[in-house]
Amino acid sequence: MSEPDTFKREPITPRPAIKKREKIEFIIDTCSSGEKVLKAVDKLLDYSQQPNGDEKPRFAEQRITIPIQIGIERKRRIFPEFLDAELLSDEHGDLERFYQRHKDQITLVETPTSRGFKLFYAFKALSALEKSPDLKERVLHDAQVLAEKYAEYLHIDASQLTDEKFDGFVSHIDKAFNTYRAEMEEPTHQIVSHHQSMDPPARDSQITAAVRDAEHVKITRTAKKFLNELSIEEKLLLQAMYSNKLLNTAVSKEPEFSRYRADKGERAIEEFLFAKRAESDPARVTVIISEDQGARKSIQHLRSQSNNAIFAISSYGLARAMCTLFPDMTLTDIIDPSAIELMQKRDAKTETKIREGKAIGMNDLVEPRIEEKWADRLVEVMRTGKWASERHVGAGLA
Repeated sequence: MSEPDTFKREPITPRPAIKKREKIEFIIDTCSSGEKVLKAVDKLLDYSQQPNGDEKPRFAEQRITIPIQIGIERKRRIFPEFLDAELLSDEHGDLERFYQRHKDQITLVETPTSRGFKLFYAFKALSALEKSPDLKERVLHDAQVLAEKYAEYLHIDASQLTDEKFDGFVSHIDKAFNTYRAEMEEPTHQIVSHHQSMDPPARDSQITAAVRDAEHVKITRTAKKFLNELSIEEKLLLQAMYSNKLLNTAVSKEPEFSRYRADKGERAIEEFLFAKRAESDPARVTVIISEDQGARKSIQHLRSQSNNAIFAISSYGLARAMCTLFPDMTLTDIIDPSAIELMQKRDAKTETKIREGKAIGMNDLVEPRIEEKWADRLVEVMRTGKWASERHVGAGLA
């Protein structure tokens, strides 16, 4: 007589232990550096230092990373040392107060894009200076004013800011950009040759994309060497070139510069994380706050390549988390009511499409549901300091 069929349960794979994190890092994108978001981060940093059931703080170490793009768009400072001095020398703005309170926890970082931006701007500024020689005197004067303003924070020899120094700096810029142009000739020729067999317009779009990628690699590499060779006085001259409104307006009108600058800001955090992806710190969790949907998606994709716990959230997700952690808060403490209303209207249209079985496109808003899940994750991390294994994170978080 045969044995009866029996149900054999497969062995249960033990769930990996949830890891307790000792460090928390906030990376603040340029577009999310307004007063409300900074106040929210301020509260989270205070919360992270409070004890959680024992005498120890929730996180033993807190830090804030700010890509230098924030200096370009908020305070118009294109070097970390000048942004640092600027934020320390003024106490009237929300960013200044936040910076001064957390100075020991903040790191201002350069990225390949921020370096390439400076060299490209410098080269275009030379063309504008040739057309308006009187701007040279204004730039020198602006540099001298900045030297006096930052004297308390930086070792600057204002006597070095002379016509001769300016002329030498101009030659240095010209030489660096000529090096970049020469290095681009061969890759561009190779890219065009490689795509010759393709049919237009696919060929043209592929060539354009490949050339732009090559441009980015070459100019950032050249810019890094160029910037490393600059004295503090030469950096001041470049800062003065950027700060001068007439010169900045002239450069901004250049089509080539406008094309280069387009969408560069969102690369800052991605480049920083990509460079750090191989560095493993199991004790740290990184929270990125960004309004750029495309940047957040790229960062979420980058998580799979990193050895660290990373996730990105918008101000909406941040607001949801804050309301849970601090019951006296409302969404409008972080987000303007008009923005919430617009999001709700767009989300309602997406819900209707889903119910009707229609395809969801790139322009349809599905962010609230995703952001609400990331908000739950932020709450969990802040309360417990723990980060579950990626295999057990819901599909909506991926």
